[in-house]
Amino acid sequence: QDDQHANRDVAASNNSRQRHKRKNSKRYPISPGRIQKATLDSPSRGRIKTLLDGALRAGKAARNEDIVPEIATLKQYCLDDDAIPPKELGIAVTEAVVERAIAPSVASCVARLSAMEKDTAKQISRMRQRVYSIVDEVTEQNMYACLRG
Repeated sequence: QDDQHANRDVAASNNSRQRHKRKNSKRYPISPGRIQKATLDSPSRGRIKTLLDGALRAGKAARNEDIVPEIATLKQYCLDDDAIPPKELGIAVTEAVVERAIAPSVASCVARLSAMEKDTAKQISRMRQRVYSIVDEVTEQNMYACLRG
């Protein structure tokens, strides 16, 4: 019976999934799953999400002909496998992409990250508390005026 268990253990340890896990555990001392879990649980999760969203937006904008119309001129070279666009055209399109798509996305991302660094949430909370106290004060004054009225 012990031989049967030993054979099962050997077979289980040799399946492709187990081999893949062993190979990756040697390759990555900290598993990607642990990194992801640590990232999701960390207080900087919002910053990471903001960065990734900004990068995604920049990439989408960089391929959007409505934002960067110069991309259309490059697409004609994609139709023919042997065609190579002129270097000057590539430079001009790259500059347009950076100016119209990437730079605005980076500026937006930096502004969002900057707002996170400046304790914006605390400032909003304090402002909300001030508004509530002013409303309470005005309401109290109005009630007093009505009673005196």
